Amino acid sequence: MDNGKVSRVCRPYHISESSKIFHWSHQSVAVLQGLNEQRLKSQFCDVVLLADDQSIPAHRALLALSSQYFNAMFTLGMKEEHQVEVELVGLSSIGLRAVVDFLYCAELRLDGGNIDYVLEAAHLLQVWQVVDFCCQYLEQEVTEDNYLYLQELALLYSLDRLDTFIDHFILSRFGTLSFTPDFMRDIPLHKLTKYLSSSQVEHESEQALLQAAFQWLSQSPERTAHAPKLLSHIRLALMPVGDLVGWVLPAIRSLLPNEAQCEALVEEALAYHATPSAQPLFQTGLTSLRDGVEITHHILFSNVCRLDAPAGVWKGASMNQRRVDFFLGAVGDCLIAVGGRNDTGAPAEDSWCYVAGLPRYTYGHAGTVHRGVVYISGGHDYQIGPYRKEVLSYEPSGEGSAWVERPSMSEARGWHCMASVDHLIYAIGGSDDHAATTERFDVLQVEAYDSHVGQWSYVAPLLLPNSEAGVAVWTGKIYVLGGYSWEGMVFSKATQVYDPDKGAWYRGPDLPKRIAGASACVCTVRRSCTLDLQNRKKKLQSSQPT
Repeated sequence: MDNGKVSRVCRPYHISESSKIFHWSHQSVAVLQGLNEQRLKSQFCDVVLLADDQSIPAHRALLALSSQYFNAMFTLGMKEEHQVEVELVGLSSIGLRAVVDFLYCAELRLDGGNIDYVLEAAHLLQVWQVVDFCCQYLEQEVTEDNYLYLQELALLYSLDRLDTFIDHFILSRFGTLSFTPDFMRDIPLHKLTKYLSSSQVEHESEQALLQAAFQWLSQSPERTAHAPKLLSHIRLALMPVGDLVGWVLPAIRSLLPNEAQCEALVEEALAYHATPSAQPLFQTGLTSLRDGVEITHHILFSNVCRLDAPAGVWKGASMNQRRVDFFLGAVGDCLIAVGGRNDTGAPAEDSWCYVAGLPRYTYGHAGTVHRGVVYISGGHDYQIGPYRKEVLSYEPSGEGSAWVERPSMSEARGWHCMASVDHLIYAIGGSDDHAATTERFDVLQVEAYDSHVGQWSYVAPLLLPNSEAGVAVWTGKIYVLGGYSWEGMVFSKATQVYDPDKGAWYRGPDLPKRIAGASACVCTVRRSCTLDLQNRKKKLQSSQPT
């Protein structure tokens, strides 16, 4: 019996008590399609939206669910909550209909004729997905003719996505756009300040950026008051002294006679140039190269000279001892040379002085600086036999500092690399001598030292031998460049990259040639300079008559 009815089929004695859940993946689509069909037939619609004398029937529940604006209108006790017809004053029927159609169909058609109306309606009704689609559409339409209008539109509606896109558009074309009449007349102060302070701005030179600032300031007398703020973002210290004295300072005195703060900026840049040896201590954002593409007509030289590249000469005091196969590291304001006996170089004073000597002669070792402490490992002491496992550390800031013995590595090694990434110190590869035969062999093992627990542990081994390789850390990864294999008796041009997050090595792009005994560092360079120069040469060659 079931509800008083006799069943011809007997119920099984036992049915599983477990439950199962079944999904209909197309149910939401079917419901939305059904609601749209009802709307088109005006069935079960409980509100009519009015705009430009046009009627658009809809369902309150769907509107309130899809729009924060309608949700507030229909739930917070407003008069429209019970009105059959709701007039949306100021909205166009074109924009309103497009937004309502989207809520029912999940499709949005945009073109040059309706984009303004749709964006206005979507922003007012707080249908943010439509606003985002409008931004995507406008991003594809940005040109040098309309970017200022679209930037103003982005500011009007607080369209952060579109605003960011246009910022990148301007930064990548700043050298061209900044000298157009529309830009000089209409670009707002806060935007120009942002572009001049950006490392991504495309520019011919700092002089060109300064000239763009001068042009903007000259558009009206009221803008003169903003000169110190604008010019403070020009990297005057990157300009040659001759330009600062011969052009920049006279220009400021002529164009901005009452702005002493601007002259002070030039004096500060001249002071930076006056003490080359102390420049490492005065590094700020205004003394570093910009990352953006620089268009240059000058020849690019490979022999960059220390920090004073404009002078084109090596400067600085010699160390107290001649040395080779040593480690040179930077700790705070000092350079520390480790090997045989230590020197500390103070760039501000352009001098070297002795600090704590090593407890034993050492060469062929590796070193790194980890959180202000110098670490060296392995190496040899001129005696016949295997290389060492020992690790030493030296903290220059400590009173009465001396070298401290740390836990030894598991593998003896020399001519290897060390690198510091996050909280770990890595000893990488190298080579060693067999105790019995003194025959040299390659060491591929890599160890990591955790200074918190004072313990070494193995990580993934190298892919290739790397004695006397260069090493650098970039974006949290270790790059081992080139090196030498004692077993194969060959130099390497391989780049080996270690990713600590994955605990694995992989091959990077090969070096242009096989090399060992190299050093490596990470620095900011002007991207695409060589490529731009090559393109200019090709254009020049193609334009020449044959």
